[in-house]
Amino acid sequence: GTAAPDGASRCSGLPSLCGPLTTPRRIHWLPGTSFVTAHLAPEYLPLLFGIDAATVADAPVELDNTPLRLEAASLIDVLSDSRDPRHWAQGICRWLHGSLVRRQRAEPFVIQPAPLGCDPACIARQYGLSTRQLERRYLAAYGQSIRDSRKMQRYTRALAALLQTQPGHGGLTRIAMDAGYHDQAHMIRDFVHFTAMPPKTFMQAVAGGDADLRLYRYDQACRDVVFASG
Repeated sequence: GTAAPDGASRCSGLPSLCGPLTTPRRIHWLPGTSFVTAHLAPEYLPLLFGIDAATVADAPVELDNTPLRLEAASLIDVLSDSRDPRHWAQGICRWLHGSLVRRQRAEPFVIQPAPLGCDPACIARQYGLSTRQLERRYLAAYGQSIRDSRKMQRYTRALAALLQTQPGHGGLTRIAMDAGYHDQAHMIRDFVHFTAMPPKTFMQAVAGGDADLRLYRYDQACRDVVFASG
């Protein structure tokens, strides 16, 4: 996107691609804007777009600037054809599948989430790589280090749980444990890193209608799509 006067990112209205967002990002929201996003396993970005995840980490790129620029218009047609979130999800899946079929197939570098809790040297041995080779290939495929991936996985698990429930007394501790944190304080540090506020304050701001957090509020149709795919 382009920079707004306050330093935020302005939505250009064109389909864009972004790797992992590792820090809070302010977006200039234009009246009447609909925001449609699809989460992709980052290791498939080279197959679909010819771009490594590390190239687009914290840096949105319009599809017009990728090898899929000629197909961007068809994606706009898919999203403009309906206002139903389910149709958006189905249409994006069909578009991505068609793009994958048209591109030359290659074997992606994939590490399942479960082994990420292991020591990197152990993971490297499982894949027949040195630790340094593993780190380089993982960074290119996923756009961040293994350590940062662990951090983001814990945060996204906790965030999903918070958005689906209204935790009562002791609920934050339970969510922290289920998400893989050492304790609630550990979770709070990550929320401050990713959202600039602790989880309780974050949820109060979401529930209170904070305009900067509108992307975390869903009507029932959108909730069904978001949490069914999470």
